[in-house]
Amino acid sequence: MIKVSINNEIQALANECSVRQALEALGYDANAMLGVAVNQTFVSKADWAQTLLKENDQVDILNPVSGG
Repeated sequence: MIKVSINNEIQALANECSVRQALEALGYDANAMLGVAVNQTFVSKADWAQTLLKENDQVDILNPVSGG
């Protein structure tokens, strides 16, 4: 298990966990419009499955905001 910070909350995830796997494990719809940054670097949706998380990574998940 590794520990990462997701939206400033420590989460334990499986070793070799990708961004996509982390989102799904945490109940996010990986097909929804989400923005993800790992260690303050944006990760495109096309790279979620290949981007592996490491111990102490900081992940920010941004939900879309609607408004006018």
